[in-house]
Amino acid sequence: MDTGRERWEGDDGVRNVYTGIYWMLTKEEGTGAWIRNVSPHIHFHHAGGVIRYHLVHRETKEYRTALLGGPLHPGAEPQLVVDEQWYKSSELVEGDWALIGEGVAPGFEAREVEFPTAEQLGPEGVARAGHLLRAPDKSWADHYEK
Repeated sequence: MDTGRERWEGDDGVRNVYTGIYWMLTKEEGTGAWIRNVSPHIHFHHAGGVIRYHLVHRETKEYRTALLGGPLHPGAEPQLVVDEQWYKSSELVEGDWALIGEGVAPGFEAREVEFPTAEQLGPEGVARAGHLLRAPDKSWADHYEK
C-alpha cells in the first residue's frame, strides 16, 4: 500500500497495511519512553495491571493522561487510540505486570518514530513525566540492535 508519506533514500513508499505487536511492562521494566509515531496506534489491554499513558500534543503542548486496564480497574479503559499528533509515554501504575497489544495502520515503520526533547513536551509534560525521556542519541533502531 502506498501511504503517500515522506520517503527516505531507497524507500519505495510501500508499507504494510496493518501491523500488530504485544509487549509487557513489569515492576522491573515498568516504563515506556516518550515517542511519537507517524501512524495512529490502538493500544489494547490484554491482561495484568494498569498502565498510565502520558500524552502531549505536538503543536499545542496540551498534556493529558489515560489509564489502560481491564474491566475490574475503575477509571481504566480496555483500549486507547493515540494518533500521530501526540507524543506518548507509559508506566505501570498498578500490579506486577501488564500485557499490552498495539495495532498500527498504516503499518509500523521504525524509521518514522520520533523521540521528543524536553522542549517538545513543554513545561507540563516535563514536570509530570520528564523522567520518561530517552537519551537524545538513541533511536528506535538502537532498541532492536541490542
